[in-house]
Amino acid sequence: SIAPKNLNSPDDYTNINTRLEAQMPIYTGGKIEAFVRQAKSYLAAAQAGDDAARQQLMFMVIQAFEGVNTAEAFADVAEKGVSAAESFVKTAENLSAQGVLVKSELLSAKVHLSNVKVQRDQAYNQRDIAMEQLKMLMGMPLDAQIELIKGSGVADCECELPKAKEKALRNNPQLRAIRQQAEAAGSALDAAKADYLPTVGLLARQDWNDNTLSLNHNSYLIASTLSWTLTDFGVTKAGVDRAQATQGEMQSQVKKAESEVDFKVSEAFRKANEARSRTDALQLNVQQADEASRLTHQRHEGGVATITEVLVAETQKLKAQADLIAARQEVNLQRALLRVLIGELSESMF
Repeated sequence: SIAPKNLNSPDDYTNINTRLEAQMPIYTGGKIEAFVRQAKSYLAAAQAGDDAARQQLMFMVIQAFEGVNTAEAFADVAEKGVSAAESFVKTAENLSAQGVLVKSELLSAKVHLSNVKVQRDQAYNQRDIAMEQLKMLMGMPLDAQIELIKGSGVADCECELPKAKEKALRNNPQLRAIRQQAEAAGSALDAAKADYLPTVGLLARQDWNDNTLSLNHNSYLIASTLSWTLTDFGVTKAGVDRAQATQGEMQSQVKKAESEVDFKVSEAFRKANEARSRTDALQLNVQQADEASRLTHQRHEGGVATITEVLVAETQKLKAQADLIAARQEVNLQRALLRVLIGELSESMF
C-alpha cells in the first residue's frame, strides 16, 4: 500500500486547477486589421444611411407641405369659380324668366356650377388628406391644430447637369452607404485570406494545483506560439470563395446604384427645367385666359356672345390657373428631389 508498490495502480484523486492566462496576438496575417476596417466601413455605411433617411424624410415633408399649399390654392381658385358660376346661374335664371335666354343655356350654367362645386370639394379633401400626412410625418396628432406659413419654395441648384451628376456621384448618401458596404466586403475578403497565413502570439500562464480550492503548488509558463494550418481540406478556400462572391456582388450593386443615380439626376434636372419653363408659359396663359374671359363677358353683356361662350372662357381661365399651381408645385418637388440626389437637402434650402 506504500509507493512505489502501487504506482501502476493509483487510487482516484482530486485535483483543482486554478489558472490565469493571457494571450496577445503579434501577427495574424492581417485578420485583425481587416476586421477593424470592416467595422469602420459598416459604421460609415450606417451613418450614410442615417443621412439618407433624414433627407428622404425631409423630402416627404416637403411633398406633403406642397400638397397642402397646392390643394389650398386649388380650393381658392374653385371658390372663385363657384362664386362666378352662381352669378352666371342667377343671371341665366333672370334672363330665362324674361324669355331672353333659352333653357339649354340655363342648364349649361347649372351644370357648370355643379362641376365647379365638385372640383372645390375635391380640393378641400385633398388639402385635408395632405394636412394629415404632414402631421403624421411630423409626429403630431391628427387632430392637432397647425398653421402653415408659405415660404419661398426650394432653392434652385445653381449648377449645370454635369456638375450636378458629379456632386451626386460623390455625395449621394445612399450611394455612399453602398460603397462603404462594398468596402466592408473587401475587408471581409482580406480577413478570409488571412487564414492561409501563420499566426504568432505570446502566452503567459499561471497555474495552481491542489486537492482543495486554494492557491498552492503554483507553476507558470511564458511562451511564444506559432500556429499555421497546413490544410483544412478546403474550408479556408470555401470561405475565401464566398467572400470573393460577396465582394463581386457588392461591386455590381455599386455600379448599378451609380447608374441609377446618374439617370435620376438627369431626369430630375430636366423635369425641373421643364416645369420652370411651363410655369413661365402658364403665367402668360393665365393672363390671356383672364383677358379672354373679360372680353367674353363684355360681348355677352352686349348681346353678342352666348352664356355658353362665357362658361367656356371661365372654364379655360380656371384650368389655366390650376395648371399654373400644379406647375409651381412640380418645380419645388423636382428641385427638392434633385437636392436629395446630390445629398444637399437641408432646412436652409427653403
